[in-house]
Amino acid sequence: MLSLLKLPRELRDAIYVHVLEDVSCAPSFDLIRERRKQLMSYGSGSIVGCNIYPIGPPPVSGLGLLLTSRQVYEEMNEAIADLKRRKGICYKLDCVIEDEQRLYPTWLAIPTLSEDVDKVAVDFRLAGDRRNRPSGFSYRDCAEGGPGEITWNLIALLHRFLDRGPDFLSAPKQRRKIRVGYLELNVVTPREREADFIPTTFDVSCRVAGLIHPETVVCELEARLDILCNIENNTSGFRKYVCERVGLITLALDGRKRRFWNLADIDWWKGI
Repeated sequence: MLSLLKLPRELRDAIYVHVLEDVSCAPSFDLIRERRKQLMSYGSGSIVGCNIYPIGPPPVSGLGLLLTSRQVYEEMNEAIADLKRRKGICYKLDCVIEDEQRLYPTWLAIPTLSEDVDKVAVDFRLAGDRRNRPSGFSYRDCAEGGPGEITWNLIALLHRFLDRGPDFLSAPKQRRKIRVGYLELNVVTPREREADFIPTTFDVSCRVAGLIHPETVVCELEARLDILCNIENNTSGFRKYVCERVGLITLALDGRKRRFWNLADIDWWKGI
């Protein structure tokens, strides 16, 4: 570390910025299964999917430098404050949705640990084949107007993050809670896939061969978020819980914005 401190301050600042703004590449489908713990997602009193979380603390970009020396610690904190002023603290999360039910979240960027996160950007990548879905799972909830399986998994993931921070398997924070200014949900069309896309007009109750179409995923998320954020939905604990912690949710397909929900404008306490 003495070699770092011998560099001019301008170069050290450039290194700090590079470290804080670094984003890792999304893991391959073969690697996402390593060192994971599976937790089931529940909806309407039954199992509707599962999230498979990484074991161990998440990678925090600036943590190593913060623990190096007092001088570097102070300079890094200045760089973090400058980043928040310029761009905000942005977390990046990769989520692989396999067979429409198993969700594998992987952090790609955590500049620093913070209870006030300006933006969380989530990319959903699709994998698998609808025929691999366990027979006990169905789109019953979605067909009856409730959230579908993908949405239930997203809700469980969001609850864990807001309660625990980026370490999904850690104990809930008792006193302090995570707040997010902007939650960006982006469904990514896979460039390569083992199966063809299922037409968007398919019967959701059928176990047809193929990979769910990205447009179908976007439509499900859009419809279910409309329901969950609806002021008339008196039973939506999601609405009350999330509106306290998240300012804005946007939904996109391949980076093109489709919808947004300004939760800061929702009086969640009305009608409960």
